[in-house]
Amino acid sequence: MSVEVPTPTTPRPPTDAPEEPENVRRFGLPLALTVAIGTALLLTGINMALYFSSNLSRIDLSKPKYADIRKDLRPSEDASSQPKVDTTSPITKDAVQAQIDNLTKRRDELRKLGGFDSTVLDDAPLGIDAADVPAGDQTTPAAQQ
Repeated sequence: MSVEVPTPTTPRPPTDAPEEPENVRRFGLPLALTVAIGTALLLTGINMALYFSSNLSRIDLSKPKYADIRKDLRPSEDASSQPKVDTTSPITKDAVQAQIDNLTKRRDELRKLGGFDSTVLDDAPLGIDAADVPAGDQTTPAAQQ
């Protein structure tokens, strides 16, 4: 009983997969890289075209020429008045209760502002004097009727 050991010269058994052509084997990786780089360049070009055509480039504060403007930017006073949340301390009943009290206080302040309805945009809440508004531009419900 002898077992035949396949050697490199022994032909491979036939497979169902078609043999790939010589040019695919030869140019497969360079072609794939070229297609990937070309696609990246195309998408970047489209992105830049949209960026400049939508005028977003005019308000982009990350540009170097706006460094002096970025220095002048300050966080809003409202953001600094809010208490900071300690994220490093262990969670205790007192800490949870303090956070709940803080959120309840902020929720109550928001509720004082009232819900959003059509009267919020009337002239009076906005501080617009009806005498200063031209006749055709009044936005009050009475003026719209």
